[in-house]
Amino acid sequence: MPPTKTEPSTNEKSFVLAALSSRLRLDGRDPLSYRQLSISFPSTYGSVDLSLGKTRILTSTHLTLAAPHPLRPLDGLFTISLQLSPQTSPSYPAHSTSHTQNLSPQLTRLLEKSLIRAPAISTESLCLLAGQRVWSLTLTIHILSDSGNLPDAIGLAAIATLLHARLPVTEVRGGEVTLWSVRERVPQALGVLRVPITITFTFIQPNSPDAAAPDPSDGMDDEAAATPTATDQQLILLDATPLEESVSVARLSVTATAQGEVVGISLLGGGPVEAVLLLRCAELAVRKAGELTGWLRGEVDRDLERRDGVVVREGGAENER
Repeated sequence: MPPTKTEPSTNEKSFVLAALSSRLRLDGRDPLSYRQLSISFPSTYGSVDLSLGKTRILTSTHLTLAAPHPLRPLDGLFTISLQLSPQTSPSYPAHSTSHTQNLSPQLTRLLEKSLIRAPAISTESLCLLAGQRVWSLTLTIHILSDSGNLPDAIGLAAIATLLHARLPVTEVRGGEVTLWSVRERVPQALGVLRVPITITFTFIQPNSPDAAAPDPSDGMDDEAAATPTATDQQLILLDATPLEESVSVARLSVTATAQGEVVGISLLGGGPVEAVLLLRCAELAVRKAGELTGWLRGEVDRDLERRDGVVVREGGAENER
């Protein structure tokens, strides 16, 4: 019978702790670096395939016409569905769904904080006929591979999907709603209010409790010099791998925007985080959010420019006929 779970061995944990104590990561990155990010957009609007290292996320949007909530007649509906399978990672327990059943709600709540409660989109823009007809938007997230740092990966994929998604052009006459296809009229963008980016900090306790932490300003750029370091000599990593996550003492996710808003803070596990350290992590999260927002908007805009050019030509040809 195959093993039920692939756990790092004691030697592996000791080795990675010894390396991190010397500010060395096994893949050669510095503590504040992300793995390679790549994104592609399948054939339809609002579909995203994002990879962060070997962590891979596939997202899509689904639109239907529905009746609004009785207490919010002017708002459309926005829901999130996250799909996580036990086959996503070899470290998940085999023949058991307990791990995914615990992890999936945690990730869903993290997304709801940043996308729905913040909010990221204007639900009023989804209203077609007050009190009668609204768009019901469902954001579906499929986690295809978990190779570490799921919160950041699904957060990037989710907001990229909302930036890329489009609403069909509609006309309302006499209480009747008419929909125009993508080939007939260029679709409209969602009412995105903010672009929240989730940055997850992984706290590592070095092997030697009395080992002095290296001077952050010694031979490093300004960003590396701003690496938060707790008074108990904990090390802080961004975009941790599964092995680094396995030796962590705490994990903290900060969701921020490039404009300096902090829209959510979640402790994903482990011990408490000091208030001063939390503030420094929030400052770093805002800077990282600015970098990732610029990259994300650039990728989305390039694909939309290509698509909208095709749509306009096809729509024009059909209208001429």
